[in-house]
Amino acid sequence: MHERKSGMVVEVSLLKTYHQFLQQKEGNTQSASEKTAYIQDSFIKQQANIPDKKLYTDIKNVKDTFEKFRDNTIQIKAQVDDLDNKAVKNNEVTKAVFAALSPVIPFRRVYSVPEKVEEKDYFGTAGTLAIAGMLLPEDLRDTRDAARQILHKILPKSVQEYIQGKSPTFYANLINHSSKYDYKEFQTPFSFIRGSFLEPLVNKMVNKYGYYLHEWDKPLINTKFGQKIQDLLKVEDAGIELTGRSVPQIVKNDDTGKYFKQDRKVYAYKLEGSLFGKLICRALQRTTLYGAIALFAICIPSIVRAFNKPENTQDKMVNGGKQTVKSAISVISTLAGIGLGGALLVPFGPVGSVVGMGIGSVIGAYISSKISRNIKTI
Repeated sequence: MHERKSGMVVEVSLLKTYHQFLQQKEGNTQSASEKTAYIQDSFIKQQANIPDKKLYTDIKNVKDTFEKFRDNTIQIKAQVDDLDNKAVKNNEVTKAVFAALSPVIPFRRVYSVPEKVEEKDYFGTAGTLAIAGMLLPEDLRDTRDAARQILHKILPKSVQEYIQGKSPTFYANLINHSSKYDYKEFQTPFSFIRGSFLEPLVNKMVNKYGYYLHEWDKPLINTKFGQKIQDLLKVEDAGIELTGRSVPQIVKNDDTGKYFKQDRKVYAYKLEGSLFGKLICRALQRTTLYGAIALFAICIPSIVRAFNKPENTQDKMVNGGKQTVKSAISVISTLAGIGLGGALLVPFGPVGSVVGMGIGSVIGAYISSKISRNIKTI
């Protein structure tokens, strides 16, 4: 019995030992598998970290492409900057040429076109060119008078003095010839329609519309505003004189109420008062109501755009208000410059008139530009 127990103990010990062997073997097998998996994973990671030669080549090609693109971009930018500089320089040259030609009235009227194009104000550009085109015949007539004065080197006196001792035929011919009056003391009020391409069109309307178009074609001195300025400055009408010119107009017969076309003489007027007062009133004589309205009209689109650009309602009002101020300054400075410049030099005859208007327009545009640059709009 004892021997049997001893045998069982030995078998159990052997069984435990064998079981431990199996566990150890299994652990070694598992450890070997883990090591193998770890090695494989490390190898894969190392393989992933070793870039392929083709990948290097692709990266280099992409880099070279971007380098070429960057170089091309730099060259294009340099070319664009060069073109911008040339455009600015050309624009300045154009302005300088227009300024030099400003005594030639048609060029003076389009002096602001380069700046309007620069600001992309295409409606204003078209409007300015349209006005210059409509008034071209009268502008050429004034330019021709100035050229005659230069060529003949004489400043004609008044019609009465000029025709003294001449034959009736000479006087009849003189009626159709302009610029034969005393420029030092008398000035002809300007007209928007007279002598322009509009004149024959308006004269075809032998009715109340043609009549009122002529009636409202007046210089600012003949408006209520002008009369108040004249009274304020204590400037009085001191005389009237024939200019030797007559133009067709639509007139009305007060007795019958009928409208008809008739040639009407053009007169020059003399003013008395202080030098400053006469200068201002002469400037108002040279500024027409239609002309002022036309200049304000071509500014309307830019004002409308200024009100529509910002999204915020308050910003719209501010932006639109600024643009309105800029437009008003532009119109007023232009009209004032032309009127005052022409009035100041008109005693020197047609040459003085056109040169004065040209210089005045350049100065007015310069002042307007300087002020407008300080009023920022979107």
